[in-house]
Amino acid sequence: MGSKYSIDELTQLVTAVLENSGAARAMAEVAARALVAAEAEGLGGHGLSRAPLYAQHLREGRVNGKARVSIKTDKGATCLISAGGGLAFEAVALAVIEAINRSKQYGVAFCGVTDSHHSGAMDYHLAPVAQAGLVGLAFTNSPAAINAWGGKRPLFGTNPIAAAFPRKANPPLVIDLSLTEVVRGKIMLYAKEGKPIPLGWAVDRDGKPTTDAKAALTGSLFAIGGAKGAMLALMVELLCVALTGAAFAYENDSYFEPGNRPRIGHAIVAIDPAALAGSDVYFERVETLIAAMLSDEGVRLPGDRRHKLAADARANGIEVPDALLKQLRDLSESSRVASRAQPVDCFVTVNGLRIHYLEWGTSGGQPLVLLHGIARVAHNFDHLAPHFGEKYHVIAVDMRGHGDSAWDPQGAYLVEDYVRDIEGLIERLKLRNIVLWGNSTGGRVAQVFAGSHPDLVSAVIVEDVGPERPAAISSRRANRMSQEENGWASLDELLAQVAKDYPRSAEPVLRSFAQHGSKPRADGRVVWKRDPAILNGFVPTELWATVSRIKAPVIYILGGASDIVPPATQDQLRQTLPQVEIVTMPGLGHYPSDEKPADFLAIVDRFLAAAESR
Repeated sequence: MGSKYSIDELTQLVTAVLENSGAARAMAEVAARALVAAEAEGLGGHGLSRAPLYAQHLREGRVNGKARVSIKTDKGATCLISAGGGLAFEAVALAVIEAINRSKQYGVAFCGVTDSHHSGAMDYHLAPVAQAGLVGLAFTNSPAAINAWGGKRPLFGTNPIAAAFPRKANPPLVIDLSLTEVVRGKIMLYAKEGKPIPLGWAVDRDGKPTTDAKAALTGSLFAIGGAKGAMLALMVELLCVALTGAAFAYENDSYFEPGNRPRIGHAIVAIDPAALAGSDVYFERVETLIAAMLSDEGVRLPGDRRHKLAADARANGIEVPDALLKQLRDLSESSRVASRAQPVDCFVTVNGLRIHYLEWGTSGGQPLVLLHGIARVAHNFDHLAPHFGEKYHVIAVDMRGHGDSAWDPQGAYLVEDYVRDIEGLIERLKLRNIVLWGNSTGGRVAQVFAGSHPDLVSAVIVEDVGPERPAAISSRRANRMSQEENGWASLDELLAQVAKDYPRSAEPVLRSFAQHGSKPRADGRVVWKRDPAILNGFVPTELWATVSRIKAPVIYILGGASDIVPPATQDQLRQTLPQVEIVTMPGLGHYPSDEKPADFLAIVDRFLAAAESR
């Protein structure tokens, strides 16, 4: 017996399970969406039943919950991405984005993933490829399950293959198959329920055919089509391992027994029909074949059943067995608490860009989103964020083109571009009742977001910036950034420059800024972690129309020695926003939170307490 739950409810539950087991928030959420999507399509073996296993792997250290996905090699139509020993889904999502973008440029793309984990139902990953009008292929290896033809030892994985063929006015044609008579996940379900499996599915560890599901999980599975299936498994093994440097199936221990950390390999291929016979010819040929198939009574298109089940799940929910639901709830009971002093690194992909952010505090706390200034990074809040970690879910974002976030290939760095990313991040993380705090350019982004989404924001803290960016100030900052592009001979030389630029800030704050905000260039010089194209965003703009729509309590905390927000602008703020509070900290510059952090935090604490009581 079971009850039905919405997709959002189950996604939140599985996210909590994985996060509580040690996964970073973004890793947990991306994996949860994939597992719930598989459940919605009727693929229980890749669905909710996998969540307890993932949680176990996280707790045992077989998965690195804090792994950071990275691009290891990058050449033309190809790239290699490392999952860093974490769950697979963030890395595969990045591979899909890269494959889409590269295939549109080169006609075809191959993006490999290494050092990964179980990747779920492979057709799930190809949905964005088909939505982009591209043909997609996906491959993965897995722990050993199939004998080489003529042998007894499990050597190859079940090695699923998936393909997605877009259609002009219908859901894509989706093909997804394991190279065994049955997927291992289905045998896992039989084992959990204590049911025997049909003869012909598997052999035990001694090579004998078995109906014992638990024995099958430690033995081998029969390949589809005998020798032909075994050859296909060999092909996938080489595509996913020889080209990516991952571990072969027999080098990865079973997911279902204690063992090593998996190092699975995946491959994503995207093909642009326009680069071959052309999109019109492609769609005509696809529909011609489908019409011929459907003219034969009894034919069902691959993927149709999944599409229908998913639509029903969206409308009516997903039925979850009571025992599984209890297990998931038990695993999610306590909130994961991040260190108040040390943040957790997280990533999320929005608007085609991989955005890095830091988390402090508890995932159940009220969201406090921190937005840095131009040419700064999320780590600039390291000395401030822990103050709020006990009560708030603190999120400091590396805005596009800064820190460890991706650079925009089109050089789009206007305020509205940053705002779109914050909108995407907040939607992906399902944040509501948000406190926004932005300094400098981050403050401009905070003002626009709060005016554009008054229903999502409960309070706004703006540090030494207003609704206007005068031309003289834009020019001054742009000139300084241009002069910095040559870099510095060493980190110490950079630190000396930063101390000169910000003479009122404490040395530990500046050292953290220099260390986290810089990187060595290929020639050995130290440069800021920023896209030079962010200079494109230095244009005189005013935001009064949007700012006038802010409904939440808002405070502007200004440096008394700064000329960014002159008295006339302050007067206009008071006329525009009846709820506004303006505080000037005498003698301080553009970053008062760096210069007198204790005093600044006291002002913020008082403001937030008053905002809560309204």
